[in-house]
Amino acid sequence: MFSDNPKQWLEESIHEGHIQHYQDADLLDRTVIATRGFVVVYKALVRHSGTPVAIKSLDTRQEEAYYEQLVKEPILTLLL
Repeated sequence: MFSDNPKQWLEESIHEGHIQHYQDADLLDRTVIATRGFVVVYKALVRHSGTPVAIKSLDTRQEEAYYEQLVKEPILTLLL
């Protein structure tokens, strides 16, 4: 369920397995596929499975805007 606190919602969604979180070391062959404002979307492969994914990366210098932007836009986790 969406919380009024975007950071809390994100942390709960990751903890509950609704959103997959990857560390930089988990990703191979990262390529930029889109940019918009302070958001960059990369295409990459997951190291342990070879699964292609899209990773959304946000500029965290503006923490509140970071979490609001992340929960407002869809996050693609698997490229078809």
